[in-house]
Amino acid sequence: MGKSGEAELHRANSFDQLRLFAALLVLAGHSYPLTMNIAPTFLGRSLHTLGLEIFFAISGYLVAESIARDPHPLRFLAKRALRIFPALWVATAILLIFGLTITNLRPIDYLQSTQTTSFLKNLVLDIQHALPGVLVDNPYGPAINGSWWSLPFEVMLYLLLLLCMFIGRRFGIFLIIAIYAALTVLQQSGVSNGRLNLFLTVGGFFVAGAALSALKRTAPPNALVALLLLLIAFLLRNEMQNWYMPALLAYCVVSFGLMADRMPIVARWLGDPSYGTYLYAFGAQQAVIAITPGIGPLLVTLLSAPIAVLLGVLSWRFVERPVLGLKPRRPVGRPQVVAAQPS
Repeated sequence: MGKSGEAELHRANSFDQLRLFAALLVLAGHSYPLTMNIAPTFLGRSLHTLGLEIFFAISGYLVAESIARDPHPLRFLAKRALRIFPALWVATAILLIFGLTITNLRPIDYLQSTQTTSFLKNLVLDIQHALPGVLVDNPYGPAINGSWWSLPFEVMLYLLLLLCMFIGRRFGIFLIIAIYAALTVLQQSGVSNGRLNLFLTVGGFFVAGAALSALKRTAPPNALVALLLLLIAFLLRNEMQNWYMPALLAYCVVSFGLMADRMPIVARWLGDPSYGTYLYAFGAQQAVIAITPGIGPLLVTLLSAPIAVLLGVLSWRFVERPVLGLKPRRPVGRPQVVAAQPS
């Protein structure tokens, strides 16, 4: 598919809007623990957990579609690196500079602190959350990028999917599902640790999205069916919900994401600000809370969401979109599978 064809296809669906919705769900949900309140839930999951699960389900589907179009491992890795790292590097630098302006330390002490040096580990996905003398009086604590913990797991899932695809797409999907099932059984048996639990929190949704990419002819996404399934899940909430939610949510978000874009003009102006919104939202919320002590979660959401989205739009326009233009392309003339969404 040519570049113009990919652009038309990209505008024809609603994945960008759905990802932005997920980023705002994460923001809204985090406003509660950040102000020492309990977040509301839907289908037994907090708003920020649900938003993150939507992110990973979409990611699993679209990344699987991308590797189906172009299974070359080096090009795949280059595309994923360009998607994750440049915006993360810029966000890390901006938070470091922002911390310098609000720290309660002298500038020279801030710059020489080992905590400042450690924060640079975020550049290589060794996630560090605090800066010296920054946000230390906030109710939740000094974390300025608390949502970044999910990024290493996203990259781990990229690599796991790539490894499984080497042995064939459909069989590879079944293999990754089997790996996830084995880890889940291990967790339920009580043999687990913190990182495994975090991986399982998001991994099942990524796996379910990837599986739907391979099985979409067998289980074609349909928005009406998705709505019906959501209604049934809402009415029949039970102890088994955590077992079937990855498949249910992945089917729903892919079905809704493949729907035609209803606001193409707005979508063209915004671009795809979801990743940038996700990167900056936690820091924006913590800054709002620091400026207005005693603020409630609803007001935190209303004040920080425009800031986070604006930073997300700027990240998309001036960092992510230019860098994604450098993505390696499949050589012209070779047959390829037409997918629903450009990577």
